[in-house]
Amino acid sequence: MVTHFCLGVVALAVLATAVADPDINVVCAKDSVRVTWRVAPQFVPYAARFFLGNCMPSAWKVLPNGEGEARFNYKLYDCKFTKQLKGKYVIYQNQLLFKPQAKPKPAIFTYPIQCVQKRPEGKVPQFLNPGSAISEGHSKLVFHMELLNEQLTGVSKTNVIPLGSFMPIWAAVEQESHQPLVLLMDECVAASTPELQPNSQVYPIISNHGCLLESKRGSSLFLPRYHSSAMILYLQSFKFGIGEVYIHCNLIVWDGDYLDQRKKACHVKDGRWELLDDTARSFLCNCCDTSCNPRTKRAAVKDTKLDCGPDYMTLVWTDSRSQADPSLFRLGSCLPTSFTPREVAFNVDLSDCNFRRLVSGNELNYTNDLFYTSSPDSSVLPFSLPVVCSYQRPKDWSPMVYDPVFSTYGVEDLVFHIDLMNADFSGPAESPIFPLGSMIPIMARVEQVTHQPLLVLLEECVAATTPDLQLAVDVYTIITNKGCFVDSKTSRSRFEPRQKTSVIQLLLQAFKFGGAQEVYIHCTMVAWDPNGIDETKKACHYVKDHGWVLLDNPVYSSLCDCCDSTCRSRKARSPGAGNGLVQKAVIGPLTITDLA
Repeated sequence: MVTHFCLGVVALAVLATAVADPDINVVCAKDSVRVTWRVAPQFVPYAARFFLGNCMPSAWKVLPNGEGEARFNYKLYDCKFTKQLKGKYVIYQNQLLFKPQAKPKPAIFTYPIQCVQKRPEGKVPQFLNPGSAISEGHSKLVFHMELLNEQLTGVSKTNVIPLGSFMPIWAAVEQESHQPLVLLMDECVAASTPELQPNSQVYPIISNHGCLLESKRGSSLFLPRYHSSAMILYLQSFKFGIGEVYIHCNLIVWDGDYLDQRKKACHVKDGRWELLDDTARSFLCNCCDTSCNPRTKRAAVKDTKLDCGPDYMTLVWTDSRSQADPSLFRLGSCLPTSFTPREVAFNVDLSDCNFRRLVSGNELNYTNDLFYTSSPDSSVLPFSLPVVCSYQRPKDWSPMVYDPVFSTYGVEDLVFHIDLMNADFSGPAESPIFPLGSMIPIMARVEQVTHQPLLVLLEECVAATTPDLQLAVDVYTIITNKGCFVDSKTSRSRFEPRQKTSVIQLLLQAFKFGGAQEVYIHCTMVAWDPNGIDETKKACHYVKDHGWVLLDNPVYSSLCDCCDSTCRSRKARSPGAGNGLVQKAVIGPLTITDLA
């Protein structure tokens, strides 16, 4: 292993030296760039590892002398070009990259690309244009804000808003290399000038670290998220002075599993403050009517005793120095069984209080959370503690009777379906019996009533001999690693070209799975922002002689590089959970016959 590693390092060093004398031609047009990069014959096998920014070559050909020629023909707003206004000029900058190794290995060769144009007379920076703003932050985070049309399908064509009507304000962040983050509006004010000055007259819209004050005064609200990296403020127009109005906002990104009183999005619904991203934790919004600044005192959890019985549990929280109000504790949905000024006790059945039951291997876990909700005038911050009771899985334990269906339903306005289809996908399959080696057509789709267009993906699919995975002894992996169709690497299985973003079709080559007569296919479906594809939200299949290919845009097939290793994802809750963006489903039973 050591020798192989050293040889790999030597090989990369040779490649880096060979490519260090490049033959590159750059032609800058008004709104586009053409780059021709000629490389030596030894680089031809690495054709897919040449990039302009994050774009692969528009065309690649092998010349008669054996050399390779990569051609990039892109608009200046593609490929992560950066734009800078400097004096009388507009400068667009990017890099050519040679990356023979998959992420996270860095490029071994870079070459700067720059296009300089004369700045148009009367050019106004984009962030001063009504209805549009863009700002680049640290660590390659790019923030956007736009005024949308009434249908929420695009940028508004007018900035004239009748009094009392609604202004949909969309904010988003582009995350190139970060783990998924949640976007928040920390503060927004209205002003009569495009730049805030110390003496500017302002009208607060969002204040106190994410509290939508306008939702208390009128009908403004945050719309449900379609992606953690974006949010829409549905702002009711108001009268503010005379003439033009500018909306100024502070946007922040944060880990969605660590929301607190200073990192939140709260609005008033039905007369009460509610947390946008998790209504069960709306106590974080209690400070919206006072002050959401850090407090000096916090409940110190000195002693928590847990006793797990056969079908019940006892939890006792004690702290002699705490100023917490014991009546404000909750275990899931349950009130305390008893309490004193310094002690809170819960004695509850595991079938109550919204305990969550999870079977993992031979272990049966019941989980919940101990919450302290606090009060607006309290000096004690809200907090929560995980509560877990673990047991040996009983041999005769089984979940509730499961009736497999071909359609599964999400929440809110999303309806998920997954079906066996006939050979040309024009209708449902007439029979669930498939000969070994034949193709099994499967179609997954999502119906969207009021959501903007979403992309349906298959995050994971496995075959099992039972309709419930918890009872399965063996499973066969079909799709894993956040959308990698691993079965396509050893068979003729593949994704079919998309006809609609809300539909995904695949052909699965029938395989022999143990000696089972019946097979069930279990899948996790995801509906996602079409512009939010990354290593953890993708559809990749293996194409012979080409490697891993991204279904929805082969130019970005580098997102599939992780399919042979690990496609990184947080171990926390999916940012779509609670918005109906993730749904599990099962197809079956199927029968695969052996013609031999």
